[in-house]
Amino acid sequence: MANGARRVAIAGAGIGGLALAFGLQRQGLDVVVLERQPGVRGGGAGISLWPNALAALDDLALGDVVRRLGQGICEGGQRKFDGRLGPHFTAQSFVGSLGEGLVCVDRGELVRTLGGLLDPGTVQGNRSVTGYELRGSSVIVQIDGRDGVEVDAVVGADGIHSPIAGQMNGGLRFAYSGYTAWRGLVEFETDQAQMQACLAGGHEFGWMPVGGGRTYWFATACLPEAFHPPGGDKVCLAEMFDGWPSPVTNLINRTPVDAMVRNDIVDRDFLDRWHEGPVAIIGDAAHPMRPHLGQGGCQAIEDAAALVSCFADESFDLVKAFARYERSRKGRAKRVVSLSKRSGFTRLPGLVTTVFDRITSSAPSIAVGPALRALKPIAGYAAGRKAARPG
Repeated sequence: MANGARRVAIAGAGIGGLALAFGLQRQGLDVVVLERQPGVRGGGAGISLWPNALAALDDLALGDVVRRLGQGICEGGQRKFDGRLGPHFTAQSFVGSLGEGLVCVDRGELVRTLGGLLDPGTVQGNRSVTGYELRGSSVIVQIDGRDGVEVDAVVGADGIHSPIAGQMNGGLRFAYSGYTAWRGLVEFETDQAQMQACLAGGHEFGWMPVGGGRTYWFATACLPEAFHPPGGDKVCLAEMFDGWPSPVTNLINRTPVDAMVRNDIVDRDFLDRWHEGPVAIIGDAAHPMRPHLGQGGCQAIEDAAALVSCFADESFDLVKAFARYERSRKGRAKRVVSLSKRSGFTRLPGLVTTVFDRITSSAPSIAVGPALRALKPIAGYAAGRKAARPG
């Protein structure tokens, strides 16, 4: 096989892991994706892919595939509590600042599409990676606590609770942010292809179309950690957002309970190590972040593109490629993690919330071009292209 038959195991069949697998297979490497679930299933409602992620996908020869899957969006803004349009961005300011619109896509369709582009048999389901062992020039991937697969390199794309990241860094430390988030995908067509959000009472509710007459929505609110509403999440949301502007109530009421996803938002200490010899981590395994900038999946895609580039530039010296990847990505990821943490508006009711609500309710309906320009180093197409090509 090409490149000395070197084999790379990827733990996790999420967006980052599958994009990486596709890029490495295009370079001729032997790739296996080990997934703890039965296979590539997706779920998790929708995902917004900002221009930086689209640039990284273009580097991986996946950009056009993904653009066709979802809904292009380059307009939107804040809806006031009475339904009027508040500060907003236009297509001209969005594309002018970031280089392209974003694409909102059904996350399940995205991962199934990426999985379908891989060589048959690449993804192996019911294979829960629990750790690794370095043995000379190879790595033994431990599956369900036992030796399972011997490979030349391992990439942990296995999420925020990554066993690979934990082993590499001597454990993982988490802290509850104080609030929780819901996401849903529903058969409901909004009247415009826009990204919109409403903020009031310390809560946030946003929505955007994914195409095909469907809408992706998300909501956040302060609740105790691991809180279980007596009537369930749907009843809790219906009560919490009662009286909010259209289409909030319709989106909640029309979403089946089993189509809602809820996650307590937690912070994790930023890790010192992203690689140990021929073992590395990407995506949430390396740098989980709060959802307010919509950059979690986007940064995972950047990781995948950067790592593929490093493999090529280092002539497939796997250890050197991982070291270069870590050097090129840690600074940018740390900035995005920090900015995502500072960007949320979810908070407990109180004086600050009251003042914020009064300001937003009286804010004029103006275009916010300068705010978009401030996002250019993070979410712009040129920033994503640069991140995907280290050095």
